[in-house]
Amino acid sequence: MEEKNVLLYMHAGSGNHGCEAIVNSTCAMLRGHQTLISYRRQEDATYSLAQTCEILQEKKITKSLWVHAFYLLKKILTRNPMCYIKYRFGEVLQDHKYDLVISVGGDNYCYPEQIQDLILLNQAFREKHMRTVLWGASIEPMLLTRPELVADMNLYEAIFAREQQTYEALRKAGIPEEKLYCYPDPAFTLQARETSLPVGVEGNNCIGINISPMVIGKEQKKGIVLENYRYLIQQLLSHTHMKILLIPHVVWENNDDRKALRELYECFQENDRLILIEDQDCMTLKGIISQMRFMVAARTHASIAAYSTCVPTLVTGYSVKARGIAEELFGTQGHYVLPVQEMQDKEDLWRECQWLMAHEAEIREQLQEVMPGYIAKAREAGDILDKMVKK
Repeated sequence: MEEKNVLLYMHAGSGNHGCEAIVNSTCAMLRGHQTLISYRRQEDATYSLAQTCEILQEKKITKSLWVHAFYLLKKILTRNPMCYIKYRFGEVLQDHKYDLVISVGGDNYCYPEQIQDLILLNQAFREKHMRTVLWGASIEPMLLTRPELVADMNLYEAIFAREQQTYEALRKAGIPEEKLYCYPDPAFTLQARETSLPVGVEGNNCIGINISPMVIGKEQKKGIVLENYRYLIQQLLSHTHMKILLIPHVVWENNDDRKALRELYECFQENDRLILIEDQDCMTLKGIISQMRFMVAARTHASIAAYSTCVPTLVTGYSVKARGIAEELFGTQGHYVLPVQEMQDKEDLWRECQWLMAHEAEIREQLQEVMPGYIAKAREAGDILDKMVKK
């Protein structure tokens, strides 16, 4: 039988370990030859993806002033932004025929600034008669009031929403139900790599803490997010015996969790109970997170690493993805998600963390009960996707 070819696209690079986790786990579900076109190919090669798929480099206009100027002028004169897309993705649009083309960005449609590129790329692949799938997606419901976005959704052969809120929003927007699936994020199936914690750290009495520039950027009261995290750490040091591991999950220069984590670390650096974890690949980070007693996470995939290994988790969220996943697992977002837009007092995060700790046993029991089926359901989505490849 002829080997099937799958293309994965809209991958920004493995320095975002959530992106890495989606591609890694998706490739593990599929048979045939998988090719990834990446914005940061060299970065991907330093983490886990070099062993999972062929990686191509998306062309970057910004690497050459003259190329940038040419395509910018062409875009203006022709009033056609598609020329920019065809330059960036020309290798996979012109030279290859793929049996299925999968958009793996997860929450890309949550960000209005990315939507035009998503629409144009979907259109470009469809013009080449390639079937497209939107995979493991979260979409803010309010964005689906835009006619051009609804038209874009209808071009996909299938859409896999990763939580019910997105699924219902798509259905209400008029997307045919035969195109729609609701399955957990593929990263729930990611293998955790067995790894040792820092010397002197016992995982059964640690709390992992993750913060991101994204949540800081969504705060409504200036400085409130860092103030909440500082107060949380102060209270944990004063009222518990737990070690506190500061865990980054995105390390891009312009979007680096380590900057805020270092700022927190420097506030308490004389206390040896606070430990700053170095950057690792997604499987190693999941191995570390799996050994935590509790997790406070800003990044969605840091929370997925925790949930999927049955670690009681509080998410400092800002979008539908955090709310939707919590409701899938617990039937409510209350106490499990603290929207950063609602932070007004420095004690807000500590208050919710106290609730988490007080309900540790029942939360862990709930996760242990639902997680095997939830992970199995995520694998089922992979089986459906694999059948689409062979169609």
